[in-house]
Amino acid sequence: MERLVKTTSGSRARQPRQQGDTHASAICGNVRGQQLCGLIGLPLMRFFKIRPHPAGEIGKGTVLDSSVHPPIVTKLHYKVNAWFGDVIIATFPCFLVTEEAQRALQKMGFSGATFADAEVTTSEEFQEDQPGVVLPRFVWLKVRGKAGQDDFGIAVPFRLVISERAFDLLDSLGIFVAIVEPYDEE
Repeated sequence: MERLVKTTSGSRARQPRQQGDTHASAICGNVRGQQLCGLIGLPLMRFFKIRPHPAGEIGKGTVLDSSVHPPIVTKLHYKVNAWFGDVIIATFPCFLVTEEAQRALQKMGFSGATFADAEVTTSEEFQEDQPGVVLPRFVWLKVRGKAGQDDFGIAVPFRLVISERAFDLLDSLGIFVAIVEPYDEE
């Protein structure tokens, strides 16, 4: 099994897991800065903060309650301004994934989120700057999980946190622009 490490250039690289990358209890908690959770002898579940590419913005067809923070969105219209191939994109306070990523996550049996339909359109800027690009179909990823516990969760101040297995799956499908950093439960 491999683990994700940050290189000096800031890029991501994979290295074999080291001996001792397992945990020794059946409880969850922070031990020496590492999140440990699960059964004795199983590989350590790592988590990452991910800032998906803000490929667009909330569109006019969105229905939301802005009297609370973060706003509660009940209907999502996402207007894409620029897309560079990532299977996960965002605009505050929403995340979207491609249908391909949705199917793969469902097959994996993920936790901490559900899917909903979203209206996705392109802006004039997108049509002018990327005339030959055909967008895949996107769905709304409604994150409701606990950061550092579920495959998808939200940490303060509204940061998406994903498990290593969710990261590995999304990375295999394409996350080229998103910023990914290790998550240490604060």
